[in-house]
Parts: sequence; structure tokens; C-alpha cells
Amino acid sequence: MSQTGNAILTVNAGSSSLKFALYPQIGHKIGAAQLSGNIEGLEQGGNAVVKISDQNGNRTEALPAGDGSSFQRALRALDAILSSNALPNSVWAISL
Repeated sequence: MSQTGNAILTVNAGSSSLKFALYPQIGHKIGAAQLSGNIEGLEQGGNAVVKISDQNGNRTEALPAGDGSSFQRALRALDAILSSNALPNSVWAISL
């Protein structure tokens, strides 16, 4: 994703997962998701993994260890994913 234009970020936090997608704004329309994923296994004792689909294809990796709850770590992982995928100039809306 280029670093121009605007986008809509959707986030759906469930009881054991965090799903996300980033949709570019193209003129007055919203394009297909340029980045999407699922961080699952966030329940206590779960085996948390990050699944990402982007311009580089699909990949799965372990949720990085760290301080805080699994959901706090998942949000930090989402922030890192968004940062590494060249965010647009602005994200206009976040849907939870």
C-alpha cells in the first residue's frame, strides 16, 4: 500500500481473537482490503498466532511475547503490522 490517500481500518475484537482489515479510499469509493488478518488464540492458555494477508501474500507467525494481556500484545502487534505496511496519509474511520 502506498503512503498516499486515505483508508478505513476495521477492527473486530471477539472473546479470543482480533480481526482487522485496511481498505483504501479510491475517489468516493472504498477499494478491496489491501491488508487483513486475524490474531487468534487470545483466550487464557491459548496458543496465540497472527495470520496476515497483504501484497506479499499470506503468512502466519506466533504472537510476540511481552508484557500485558494477550489482547494488549495483539494490539501492539496490530500497530507493528500497520506500521510495517506503509500506512496511508490518514485513517478516516475505525470500526470496532
